[in-house]
Amino acid sequence: MAMARIGLIGCVKSKLSNGALARDLYTSPLFRGRPAWVERTCDRWFILSAQHGLIDPATHLEPYDLALSRVRASARRMWSAEVLAAFSDQLGPLHGLTFEAHAGIHYLEFGLGAGLVHAGATVVVPMQGLSQGRQLARYRDASRDEASAFNGPVRTTSLNASISSTRVLERPALRSVGP
Repeated sequence: MAMARIGLIGCVKSKLSNGALARDLYTSPLFRGRPAWVERTCDRWFILSAQHGLIDPATHLEPYDLALSRVRASARRMWSAEVLAAFSDQLGPLHGLTFEAHAGIHYLEFGLGAGLVHAGATVVVPMQGLSQGRQLARYRDASRDEASAFNGPVRTTSLNASISSTRVLERPALRSVGP
């Protein structure tokens, strides 16, 4: 049985002015490109919300204004612990799972990344070190042309060794989306 790959997408400031499904609530081009990527590379994906923690993309949310980077360290540690517990509730044992993070580092620090690794999961960050413009280009290419989006090696940060070490990991098998 193949190990599951779970996509993690960080929330963003730009949102609709009314409630919507979480996958539709966030309106920035950066956020919009991320689902196109993880739907090809992951078995399942979630949104990491500063306000709500771990969110299934089909959950209805109202707009909110909270950035994880603006809360105290103690609140980030609590948020991380709550998200780790939610992962266990949603997915069961985390050992052997791979988490593909498309979120700022502030989502992975303060215990979330280390907690996933401690539970036996692997955490990779495919866009680590790329400027926002380069990330946008890769996500846009993924939406337009699967082949061009995945040329060359993907540089990732592996949290298994340490949160700051980097190495090149093999690209996951792509999934076909649509006809």
